[in-house]
Amino acid sequence: FGGFFPKSKKDEIFKTLRKIYGAAGAFLRTRLVVALIMGILFSLGWALAGVPYWLLLGMASGFLSIIPYAAALGWLVVLLINGLESANLNALIYALLWPSVVYVVVQLFEGWFLTPYLQGEKLKIHPVIVLFAVLAGGTLAGLLGVFLAIPFTAAWQIIFADLIKPRLLRWANTH
Repeated sequence: FGGFFPKSKKDEIFKTLRKIYGAAGAFLRTRLVVALIMGILFSLGWALAGVPYWLLLGMASGFLSIIPYAAALGWLVVLLINGLESANLNALIYALLWPSVVYVVVQLFEGWFLTPYLQGEKLKIHPVIVLFAVLAGGTLAGLLGVFLAIPFTAAWQIIFADLIKPRLLRWANTH
C-alpha cells in the first residue's frame, strides 16, 4: 500500500503503522500471558475443589480464554465430569458448586484486574479506558468487538498522538 501514500507523508505514516504493529504484538503477547495465568489459577482452584484431570482441564480452559468467554467450555466439561462421578445429591451439589466458584472467581480476577492492568500497562492505556473499550466493543460488535476492542483502542491512541494531535496543535498555534 506504500504506493498509495503521498511521498511527503510516507515516512510519518509508516512510522505510525510500525507503532500499531508493535501494539498488536504486545496485545497478543499479553493475551497469552493472561491465558497462562488463568490456566494456572483454574488448575490450582480445581485441584483444591477435587476435580479429576485438574491440570489438563485448567490449562485447557486457560488456553481457551484467549478467545473471550471460551473458557466456559472447560468449565462445562469440569461440571460434566464431576457430575458424572457424583454418587448422591450431596456429592453432586459439592461437585458442581466448588468448580463453579473457582470459575467465577478466576473470571472476575481476569476481567477486572489481569486484562485491564496487564494490557493497559503494556499498551500504555489506562485500565479504566481498557474496561470501557471492552464494554463498548461488546456492545457494538458482540464477541468479536470484545476481542478487538483493546487493539483498536491502542491503534486509535497511536493515530491520534502521531497524526491528529500534532496537526491540531499546529493549527491552534497559527490561529
